[in-house]
Amino acid sequence: GEGSPDYLRAGRELIAAVDEATIGPQSLLPMLGDWVEPWGWDYNQYSPRSSDLMPGHFRAFGRATGDPRWAEVAAAGDGLVEQMQGDFAPVTGLLPDFMVSSEGGSLPLEPAWAFFLEGPWDGQYSYNACRDPWRLGVDALVTGDEAALARVRRIADWVHAASGGDPWRIRAGYTLGGAVLPGADYFTTAFAAPFAVAAMTVPARQAELNDLYDAVRSGEEDYYEDSIRLLCMLVLSGNWWVP
Repeated sequence: GEGSPDYLRAGRELIAAVDEATIGPQSLLPMLGDWVEPWGWDYNQYSPRSSDLMPGHFRAFGRATGDPRWAEVAAAGDGLVEQMQGDFAPVTGLLPDFMVSSEGGSLPLEPAWAFFLEGPWDGQYSYNACRDPWRLGVDALVTGDEAALARVRRIADWVHAASGGDPWRIRAGYTLGGAVLPGADYFTTAFAAPFAVAAMTVPARQAELNDLYDAVRSGEEDYYEDSIRLLCMLVLSGNWWVP
């Protein structure tokens, strides 16, 4: 009615602000935050966090605004995933928490060094990248894009082999080559639940998917783990709404 908020207009203003403050003007990749200068020395538009590659959200921003730039942002992220998998994780498909420019301000990218931003595993598959199979998986499932599905199936196939199909053998961090990280020899839903979303791209493994669902559906952890688990369960249970 009269005086009610114009949510679409407000949303478009916010999306425009997200673009201006956090998307690299040349790289078209999401920056670590609005505190990053696109041409900064230590952190810039070529030092993204892999779990910020959210193609489903970027496509939704494009639909809401009619701005073709968001399709370019999604495509830039897709290309980066393809490059990183091919160059650094052809067996596992895993992505590192953070990536940096191997050329010093351009593509291609490579895994970040230890203590780049947060800790010793910044260049490995750890507590940031654990979200990747869900971020990439839900977009692949929604769009049905064959290239996107192939990128996620690389991860799904590897974790199936690494765990022997037993969800309780999924660990809390890996090198890009698939070795369990030191101190990560335990089960947590932060890693298992996103792998379950990836498993949805392989219909032949429905039984394994059922086991994964059972493993993550109960058991409280902390806010971060439980938030990931809840969002992944929305996908697993068929209740995910496209943004």
